[in-house]
This record gives sequence, C-alpha cells and structure tokens, in this order.
Amino acid sequence: MQHRYNYPHVLLCIATPATLRLHARHFEGIEDKEDYFKLLGFAYGFRNSDRSGITEVTQLEALEPYLDHFTASLIDELWDECNDKGFIDWRREHLDGRLSENSWGFQQINDEAAFRDIDDQLINRSSIEIVAYSWSSIWRRGPSSPRELIDTAVRYVESRASNDAAEFFAELLALIGTRDDLKFLSNHVSAGLLTQEQYEGTVFAVQNRSLI
Repeated sequence: MQHRYNYPHVLLCIATPATLRLHARHFEGIEDKEDYFKLLGFAYGFRNSDRSGITEVTQLEALEPYLDHFTASLIDELWDECNDKGFIDWRREHLDGRLSENSWGFQQINDEAAFRDIDDQLINRSSIEIVAYSWSSIWRRGPSSPRELIDTAVRYVESRASNDAAEFFAELLALIGTRDDLKFLSNHVSAGLLTQEQYEGTVFAVQNRSLI
C-alpha cells in the first residue's frame, strides 16, 4: 500500500474493527508519520461540499490514536469538520486542547484571545457600533451561538471595566441581545461605564427588535 495515494486513509474512514487493525499494522512501518497524514483532509473531503466527509463518530474515534501526529493545519481542518457536522462533544474533548494559539478555533473558544480581538478592533475602530457588528458577524459564522457571544461579551466588560467595553456590549445587545440580557446594562450605568442615555437607547433597540 502506497500512502501517497490515500488508500490507507480509506481504511480509517471505513472504521470497522477489521480495517482499523489493517491500518494499524500498516502504520507501524511509516517513518514520517506527520507527512503520512498531510493529505488526510483531502482523502476524507474536509471543507469540500461535494464530499460527505465525517458522517459517524466512529470515524472520529478511529483517528484518536493518531492525533499526536497531525499538523496544526490538519487539526484546524478536523476542528471545522466537527463543527460543521455537529460532533461538538468529541471536538471539545479531543481537539480544543490541541489548537494553536494562532488558529481561528482557539480564538473562538478562548476568552483572552477573544478579548484581544475586541481590543484590537476597538483601537482601530471607525465606530464602536461597526466593531460590534463586525465582531458578531464574523464569529457567528463559526460554532458560536448568539448566547455564547453575549456571554463572552459580559465577561469582556468584567475583564476590561472600561467605557469602550461597556459601549461595545451595549451595541452588541442592540444587534443580537434579548430582553433578558438587558439586566446586565444597569450595572454598567451604576458603575459609570454607560450613560443613562446610552442605556435607554439600547433598551429601546432590543425591545423594538424583539417586536418584529
């Protein structure tokens, strides 16, 4: 079997006890194990809408013994595949801790990376409203739900305790927040991070949007 033609990867993809034993025996003779897996994403069809990719959790479980040999880029591809196909629990257990700090996935699951991203956008902003819109739009293309974004923003304001952070949170609420989220705003007013006018404007925006 010549691994450059991806045939051994098919054994992993089929993921039956027999094919996994056959692959394990083959893998023992591979010298450059990282190079061996570099075309795994192509073989499976990651990020390819014309291919089925991962369809069963057993296919992911078949990869577990080999994850140490995956490159950072392959981890990123597999991380995206898990999100696209709904294998979130497996991803959290086996991949989140393997993401590089520069990866998109790491930024989505790591608070401080998310906070730095918001900080950078606020520094280079044309308006805080645009930052809130841009940040929420980009992150919602990933696995983060509106609820998760709001929770991250709550922690961001708690961490930074600045006027810009509170205004960013208010603008985010105006875009994707619910009436239940408005309870966080009153604390920002009493702490002097938001004006009463900003508070009332956000309340009106959220209430008006929830009527649509």
